[in-house]
Amino acid sequence: MFASVGFCLFMMRCEASRIKRKRDEARDQGCAEPRFEVTGFFTGTFFPNPEVRASADAASKTGSRAQSGAQSGAQSAEVLSLLAQGPLSAAELASRLALGSKTGALKRTLKELLATGSIQYVLPDKPTSRLQKYRLAAPTNRSR
Repeated sequence: MFASVGFCLFMMRCEASRIKRKRDEARDQGCAEPRFEVTGFFTGTFFPNPEVRASADAASKTGSRAQSGAQSGAQSAEVLSLLAQGPLSAAELASRLALGSKTGALKRTLKELLATGSIQYVLPDKPTSRLQKYRLAAPTNRSR
């Protein structure tokens, strides 16, 4: 019994020092004072510094657009190279591109290639068919 009381006191001291440390960190970073509550569970609510949050959000949006644009260009080239060998489904493309599944990036790439006319559906009347595959668009003869 004395051991369990001692353990509880030890845990309370540890938690109190953790709370103080978190409050100090929030103050150092210019954030609002965190709120701690005990209602059967111990919860802490932290409020980010709005200026830091805004600059971090802006930086992440700019970086992700540039990176995703470069990635989609490279992925488009890989998809076209694979489709040059023959028709493939989205799952087969994902597998050959060493993706775990049909990612959002692959779906966007396929959508862009369809929109530009670089590729086309094997079953154009059934774009959502589970049997749908993609192939390179037939070259058009524009010399007249």
